[in-house]
Amino acid sequence: MRSISSLCLLSVLATATAATGTGCRSSDKDDDQGEIGAGGPADVDADGWAAEDDCDDQDAEVNPGAEEVCDGEDNDCDGEVDEEASDGQTWYADADGDGVGDSGNAVQACEQPEGYVAAGGDCDDADDTVFPDAPERCDGLDNDCDGEIDEDVVETWYADADGDGYGDPDTAYESCDPPGGWVADDTDCDDLEATANPGAEEVCDELDNDCDGEVDEGVTEVFYADSDGDGYGDEAVTVEACEAPSGYTAAAGDCDDTDAALSPRATELCDGVDNDCDGAADEDDAADAGTWYADSDGDGYGDASSSSTACSQPSGTSDDDSDCDDGDAAVN
Repeated sequence: MRSISSLCLLSVLATATAATGTGCRSSDKDDDQGEIGAGGPADVDADGWAAEDDCDDQDAEVNPGAEEVCDGEDNDCDGEVDEEASDGQTWYADADGDGVGDSGNAVQACEQPEGYVAAGGDCDDADDTVFPDAPERCDGLDNDCDGEIDEDVVETWYADADGDGYGDPDTAYESCDPPGGWVADDTDCDDLEATANPGAEEVCDELDNDCDGEVDEGVTEVFYADSDGDGYGDEAVTVEACEAPSGYTAAAGDCDDTDAALSPRATELCDGVDNDCDGAADEDDAADAGTWYADSDGDGYGDASSSSTACSQPSGTSDDDSDCDDGDAAVN
């Protein structure tokens, strides 16, 4: 048992404490956070923040001094959830929708915001043909964001003055996008003649149409010298050309190119000459050949029913056809 004097001392101390407002108090937090402990504000989760300041006094990870993280909670008690979380991801604005964002327009967020992507580095976020690793195009833009424009897409072009689709190899021009009248082909052998190019068909026009180095090969015609002007030429004197030169003809077969009366179209006559150039003279069918009648009985009169033609009188014939019995010389 305590003595009466001891009880009186405790009573006096308690009275003095109540009267002066002094006594034992907790010093766990600074005065601006309230007094925590006996007689002070409650701190259920023991995170050092009084319930009146702590937005969740049941969770020690949630208080005004906590770091915001991606967990769906307002960790730092500022009224926002997951804002600028320390473990959030960086997202980049992708205005042109090419899948790569503008590195200069980024936000930190736990979830991907609309219009933002995870990849940055787009050098032109207003053009969806421009982004890192994009195929370089011939468009005057740095499509792949490597600092160069139209690299590896420049081509060599050649003037196509005649518009046949084939260019002059002596007129090389390097460009990404050539002006009109230039082509990628450089095989034209005559860029002033549209009918002359490697794809053309050789025709008889005294040009190298197919650009093979030869002129009118396989398409020329043989012409023959026609000195006498009868329309037929001497087979021994020829020339190959597209058209007959003066003094030449396409028809051969003249057996005497010094005599216009002698040619394949001339009429054979009984004159000892091969008029029609068939290799024989004075054939029996000559135009002026005589008609001869068989004179079997040798009386000088021939049988009208047995005749033939010839330039010279054949043996056993007569030019008279009045014998009524060519089997009896006494009858004529």
